[in-house]
Amino acid sequence: MDLGSLENASSAAIVSACRVTVRRSNQMGASVRNGARSFFLAVLTCIGLCGPLSHADDDPASRANAAVSNILFDYDADQFASFAIRDDGFVDITFARNTPDVLYAEMINKLRAHPDIKGVLPGKGGPVCSQFN
Repeated sequence: MDLGSLENASSAAIVSACRVTVRRSNQMGASVRNGARSFFLAVLTCIGLCGPLSHADDDPASRANAAVSNILFDYDADQFASFAIRDDGFVDITFARNTPDVLYAEMINKLRAHPDIKGVLPGKGGPVCSQFN
């Protein structure tokens, strides 16, 4: 179940619970109404705390980080590449100095073509990788 459907399901359950509480509070005395107010306050607090979690994927840096990680994983590049992501989604990536030119160009082109990556600043100044000896 993805986060969006979980959020919709929990919102529907909260609305349903709120309706039941309102109906019951209308039928009962003032002390129950105070309990309903507490319940509503708790629900609003929960929504306020959980709301930002559902929008974490909207962050450009998070999307760029996921894109770079997936591309590097496809090339098994954890031994010969390291990267940093800026808040705006730009990537600074350094490859081992002995990375084959063809592989280097292919990976840079794939990074630059990805829609979640705003830009790429590549370099080949990293430590020598034994994988290419």
